[in-house]
Amino acid sequence: MSTKTALELALPFAEPLHSPRRRLTKLQRGSHTVAREIPSKHPLPILDIAYRSRQLAFRRSQISQWLSHEHRQLQEEVEYRKKSGEVVDPEYISSRVARIEKEAAQQEKDALAICSMLEGSDPHIAPLRRALAVWGPTADDIGALSIQTRIWNDIFTTTSRFPGNAVLIIAKKKS
Repeated sequence: MSTKTALELALPFAEPLHSPRRRLTKLQRGSHTVAREIPSKHPLPILDIAYRSRQLAFRRSQISQWLSHEHRQLQEEVEYRKKSGEVVDPEYISSRVARIEKEAAQQEKDALAICSMLEGSDPHIAPLRRALAVWGPTADDIGALSIQTRIWNDIFTTTSRFPGNAVLIIAKKKS
């Protein structure tokens, strides 16, 4: 089949190069990008939404403890300065409190980003698996597709979709 015919039929194809190797189309490269990951023997706990929820709760308690500690430290610093006869500028105190609060907010933001899996680039987790893990489903929960099956077969194989778990394909015939 020619490249032109494959394009007209919207089929995946590979163009021959000057070597026996074949170059992947943009669509095929995209599928390999979506499903790329370093396989691991055991499931990664970060993919489990309950695990991430526990981690986020723990991290939030750490942030809260840190925030309380920093406020106490500032209070002790101010008291020490006053006992030493130094005049403490209220603007200094408010700026320090603002910096502490800003740092706590940043720590919370970072914890949410990591635990919600919206950020990160662990090579052991495929981008598709990461996207699904945000809400908890797996590749087995995908029930319908509207693009080329061969590419998705490769993706589902990489992301450990259970063999034999059928998926509905919605295809549009070109006229």
